[in-house]
Amino acid sequence: MELYINGIGVLSAAGISSKESFPIEILEKEVSHLTCQEPNYLDYIPPMQLRRMSKAVRMGIGAVKLCLADASIQKPDALSVGTALGCLHDTENFLSKMVEQNEQMLSPTAFIQSTHNTVAGQIALLTGSNGHNLTFAHRGHSFEHALFNAKLYLNQHANETVLVGGIDELTETSLHLLKELNVYEKTDRKPSDMFIHSTNGSIAGEGSSFFAISRTPSFQSLKIERLHTFHTLDINQAKEEIKQFLALVPKPDTVILGINGDVRTQEFYDELMDHHFSTIGCAGFKHFCGEYPVAGSFAIAMAVWATRKEMPQGAWLARPSKSVKQIVVINHFLHHFSCWSLSASK
Repeated sequence: MELYINGIGVLSAAGISSKESFPIEILEKEVSHLTCQEPNYLDYIPPMQLRRMSKAVRMGIGAVKLCLADASIQKPDALSVGTALGCLHDTENFLSKMVEQNEQMLSPTAFIQSTHNTVAGQIALLTGSNGHNLTFAHRGHSFEHALFNAKLYLNQHANETVLVGGIDELTETSLHLLKELNVYEKTDRKPSDMFIHSTNGSIAGEGSSFFAISRTPSFQSLKIERLHTFHTLDINQAKEEIKQFLALVPKPDTVILGINGDVRTQEFYDELMDHHFSTIGCAGFKHFCGEYPVAGSFAIAMAVWATRKEMPQGAWLARPSKSVKQIVVINHFLHHFSCWSLSASK
């Protein structure tokens, strides 16, 4: 794929990234969901604009500002954002007002701000980026497809930088509905126990991660060598897809797995660890950020940090690697699977 990650910005339940640190806080108490920690937005957003912004927009802008500072750039040439659910709180607010007010005298503000591309639009306004700007709402592959779009753009604009991000927020309504659908666990549990006790459903999460992507590396860049996505209900087919993917990439020294504490996929990940990655370091990440459609973006940010500094404390599941240089990331959300091959730039 020949793309390089030259900067990261992360807002997550585990904390907020910076040039000196990466989010590593793991809750040791039983919870129903993990909520994103947020910075003082007044450092990034004018007060009059801030008060009209939803949580999703604030999260997106906060992560973007951190990413731009990390990459030492003022503004991106293009934007490519992935979000499965968009500005969900504003969508719920508008629909609720329709019912409460019998479809009369409705304020258009919540409707205008409820569209999926609101986050990317607000980022463009605040950063002064007037170029290519697309948002992808493709469920569990939203972030990955945003990266594919960035690759296509950079094929024709090789000297530019694209800001690629993944963002999804959690609301009380979505949490309730997804619990009823057994996507999330109905009872509280400790995130730190995710790898010990498997049940039907995972711990809900939310977050925002952004990356400065270009065709040329900078100091301490992470190279994206290959990305493969697929959708399947058949676990055996998923195993075969991953086997074929691994045959095409360099042998890794580290693998980051999207284990989420759901017993329905635990056997799949156990087999990967036992048969494909039995001699290398294995790490997890969803006990930091929780499960949500674009959680894979947190894993990629964690991979960047692991090659720059070290794997975050508490991430290792087995055989900690002394040196993290060649990484494979395997993640899923429901039936959407993604496989990444990453390497530290030389």
